[in-house]
Parts: sequence; structure tokens; C-alpha cells
Amino acid sequence: MDPKFLMCKKCGSTITFLTGEGDDVKCCGDEMVRLHASETDGAKEKHVPKVKKQEGAVRVDVGEISHPMEDDHFIEWIYLQTKRGGQFARLKSGEEPRATFGVSAEVPGDEAIAVFAYCNKHGLWKMGL
Repeated sequence: MDPKFLMCKKCGSTITFLTGEGDDVKCCGDEMVRLHASETDGAKEKHVPKVKKQEGAVRVDVGEISHPMEDDHFIEWIYLQTKRGGQFARLKSGEEPRATFGVSAEVPGDEAIAVFAYCNKHGLWKMGL
């Protein structure tokens, strides 16, 4: 089951539910909006995460063509979903649209299953693994 990402349209705060519905959550006095991930819509060449598995790590680059990381248009965060949970990496304008996540073979039954990337202009994007 995919995590649910909710965002406040006023302040931009984002929360994640790994289980349950997450309905009726409020921030700044209003209900938070659920983000729905795109996988194939327009501009996918700059938004769909690309994954490279390495020994003890998963490297994620956003886009076949490197995504812009300007003050008004950038990838805010990347989330690596695993069978046993997940990890977030927050990004800032001016940085590379990339993150490397540590994964351990010592955690039985755990492996990366999907990656999500959030663009402040074009929303949430997903790549299943």
C-alpha cells in the first residue's frame, strides 16, 4: 500500500500516513489536500524519479533530464518507500535534484519498492521499483 501524502494549501506543511486513511486532517484551519502521484503525465522526463541500487544504498535522481532547482521551481523532497517503512530527503533550490538513501541487508525482508518526488510546481511523481 502506498503512503498517503497530505499538504496544507496555506502553509505548505506536508504529512505522511503509512497506514490508515488520514481523512479530515486540518492545518491552518482547513482540511489538508491529498497529493496524488503521477507516473506518466506531461513533463515526465523532468519529474519521474530514476533509481540506481548500490551496495547498501539507493541513489535517486529526479528526471531523465535533470530537474531545475531554481528558487521558484524545484524538487522539495524525495521519499524512498521500503517494505518496512521509508525515508525522506528534503532538498533546497540550488542543490542537485538527487538523494542517496542508506539501506541495510541486515534488516530482514526490507527492500526499496517505490520512490516519490515532490515538485513545488508540478506536484507529486512516483516510480515503482
